[in-house]
Amino acid sequence: MTQGDGQRVSRIFLRAFFQTQQVFDHFRHLPFFRAIAGFLIQFGISTDAAKQSTFNQKGNIKDDFPNPAVPFTDGIISFAGYGKDSRSTHLFLTLGNQPNLGRSPWEVPVGKVITGLDVMHGIYTGYGDKVNQNQLQPSNAGAKAYLDQFPKLDRFKSCTVKGDGEHRVEL
Repeated sequence: MTQGDGQRVSRIFLRAFFQTQQVFDHFRHLPFFRAIAGFLIQFGISTDAAKQSTFNQKGNIKDDFPNPAVPFTDGIISFAGYGKDSRSTHLFLTLGNQPNLGRSPWEVPVGKVITGLDVMHGIYTGYGDKVNQNQLQPSNAGAKAYLDQFPKLDRFKSCTVKGDGEHRVEL
């Protein structure tokens, strides 16, 4: 995948609460700031203060009950969190089978990549865990400049809800 080529499209399935254009607008142009080869790809922080504020004002999302019937296989989309009821705009994609995920109450699958796994696997993982999430927060005046230090980070180009019920993510 050529970084930022905008030619790769993945089709995903997401649970109903994601199926609004407002939610998808939040993800437009977001970087995949944590991409660890063979493990996961995390995203969800907007350096656009207005976009991030819209969701921060709504507060965190309460945990769901884990569903062991849905294993964390290649392409599962789940919330990321750090403690009880800590889910917000952070999500991750699994790379390969991850049997140790899904044990925490915030790690509940909310979707799956159904076409375009090759696109997902083409996301740049060379920075691994090196990007400091706190420095990406829009409350940090230098967030955009900090992000510029990682020129190979891939990002969403667009996210759309189509009239046919399909959700398309363009990278």
